[in-house]
Amino acid sequence: MSGAAVDAASGAPRRGEPRPKAAATNQQLRQQAVDRMIEAAIALIAVKGAAGLTLVDVGRAAGYSHTLPNYYFKSKNELLRQAYGRSVGAFRRRSGAWRRQALRAPVRDDALFSTMLAYVHGGCADPAGARAVNLIAAEAVTSLPGLLPEVRLQNERMLALLQDRIEAGACGTGAAEAPASIEALLVLAALRGLVSQHLLGVPAADVDAAVRMLHGFIEGGPAGGRSAA
Repeated sequence: MSGAAVDAASGAPRRGEPRPKAAATNQQLRQQAVDRMIEAAIALIAVKGAAGLTLVDVGRAAGYSHTLPNYYFKSKNELLRQAYGRSVGAFRRRSGAWRRQALRAPVRDDALFSTMLAYVHGGCADPAGARAVNLIAAEAVTSLPGLLPEVRLQNERMLALLQDRIEAGACGTGAAEAPASIEALLVLAALRGLVSQHLLGVPAADVDAAVRMLHGFIEGGPAGGRSAA
């Protein structure tokens, strides 16, 4: 029997030939199922909110048994926590990618200004994800208090980033009149409102103009805001 025949009979690849890919492990299959259910949850939350979501709905929407979400997540609160974290993480990656791309273009290299624009564009690029994040955050304050720790953590991180940007570029009368922490609070509230306006149908160009004006107010007070627009 030739060597080639032996190889064929044994099922082993001949010398120099690539080995076939190993079958997905149980861990990989588990992660795929978890990912599909989280994405299904995000899509459902964007349509019907978080409070009305059920694990049964998620299992069916993901194409699995209606009992599988309960097996993997154990509770609705844990599924919502992971869905919120997934949406926030995706938003940050989109915003970061937009900011890096924008800084390569011939636009002014201002850390606060580019961060503000990146926030808006990151939110507007994924309407379903933005709606899911906003709905979970809103319902955490009302009907889903178990999610408050996670929502507060993400909120504090964004406020800290904006405060850092404001302090790094502090100049003009606007920066001198108010603490950076207060300015960061106002900026974040305004940016969230702009994303919501975009979801309601306000053109992206108007949102960008609003960001420029808001940045002008922070940089130099009302006069700066009018000139920036």
